[in-house]
Amino acid sequence: MHATNDNRPPSFDAALIAYMPGMRRLASKLGYRGAEADDLVTDTIAYCLEHWTNFRGATDKMWNWIYWQMRGIDKNSRSKKRLQMVPEGRAYEIAETSANQVDVAHARQVVSLLAGRAGDMTMRLAMGDTLEEIAKQNGVSRERVRQIVGKERGRLLALMEAA
Repeated sequence: MHATNDNRPPSFDAALIAYMPGMRRLASKLGYRGAEADDLVTDTIAYCLEHWTNFRGATDKMWNWIYWQMRGIDKNSRSKKRLQMVPEGRAYEIAETSANQVDVAHARQVVSLLAGRAGDMTMRLAMGDTLEEIAKQNGVSRERVRQIVGKERGRLLALMEAA
């Protein structure tokens, strides 16, 4: 939360209220209708009132500032709408989906082809270690690790294509 600053000038509030019809039109242009448009305007006003110290009256134009605040709120709300909630019981079912046996056999075959230091580096990178961590443990540079892993990947691809 932001620290409250009660020194907001009344002219800021008056200007914000004066731009409400424009905010409604902008909400309509962004594809909101009815209650959704009203919610977007309300969220924008609340955000502007909370973050009024970010408005630089000398360099910003009020409408431009409101416009960009509303666009940000719109983008955030649209990204939240794309998130789909999974019921608690279903989440475990989705997470526990077993891999296809053919895929498991293929992965085991690829891992069995990894050999030596290059294979270890490739496996560590695949498991999520960073180039820096691998380089530090092996006493080489990040670039050298990247080169070794690239060469090993090429070798694996050639072996897999030959098989």
